[in-house]
Amino acid sequence: MKLDMAGRTPGEVLGVQHDMLERLSGNDGALWLERYKRLHRGENPFAELTDESPVPADDAWKTEIVAYAKRKLKNFSRAWSEQVTAIPDNWTPEFLANAAKFGYKPVFIPDADINETFWHPKYIKPENWFYNNIRNGNIKTENPTRLRKGWYLADSSRGVDYTDGSQILPDDPWASLITKLRVELQVVGRNEKTPDGSRFAITWDEWNDCVLAQWASMLSVTRAQTNLPTTIEWNFIGNIYFPHYGAFNMWVWFADHFVDSRRLVGGRRDDGGLAIVGYYWSSGRGVDVAARPLVSFVS
Repeated sequence: MKLDMAGRTPGEVLGVQHDMLERLSGNDGALWLERYKRLHRGENPFAELTDESPVPADDAWKTEIVAYAKRKLKNFSRAWSEQVTAIPDNWTPEFLANAAKFGYKPVFIPDADINETFWHPKYIKPENWFYNNIRNGNIKTENPTRLRKGWYLADSSRGVDYTDGSQILPDDPWASLITKLRVELQVVGRNEKTPDGSRFAITWDEWNDCVLAQWASMLSVTRAQTNLPTTIEWNFIGNIYFPHYGAFNMWVWFADHFVDSRRLVGGRRDDGGLAIVGYYWSSGRGVDVAARPLVSFVS
């Protein structure tokens, strides 16, 4: 396995770097600037801020979340940034803290069509295979290139490179739930080398029929809100918010129905990262396929 100068795999270094930048950035421009200044001075950037520090009071945490989404979207399109709305009424600090405990962060998705003619110099679209199969009628999702405007909770967890089927996402907050489903309740299966708490080797059918309901319960949302992302949702979130989505040699399940009982997958670094799209049988127990469920707050 190729290592970089730090003695770590490229995916691992990218994941740690991304996590550090996300922590420093926070959700508000004034806040991240203050943290960077502290880091430059050799101070603790995460120490409690004083009354003189530029951190808004009261309900300003809501404004910070909105500002963060606007800033991310504006990197690609001012029109996308201008679509950002206030956060959902039922989002409380306690609700979001629980989501963060499981690696879930708020993201805003605009009304946009990432179709075959869409182009942006910094945006990595799905490969032509995806669009060719839409034209051929092989992808059965309604409006498969269309994004639904609204707030979501998206999985920010780092991925992992495939080894021999024994890989597991590092410090995965969902490992204990998956262990319960696999070992105690025996409602999801495994392959020979699958660790108890690994997201890998769970079929699409098992995610849809069983795991997602448990996922929703842990996040205090409904099962109807919790689904595997479509190809275009996952691709958009990876481009705008979490570029590490395409940084690992692993596949991710998508919601899109592809001919017969197959479902789309994507994301493997060596095959194209954010651009690659393929398919797998919904009952297939892929040792290199995991999932990143998405929670929708679109009415």
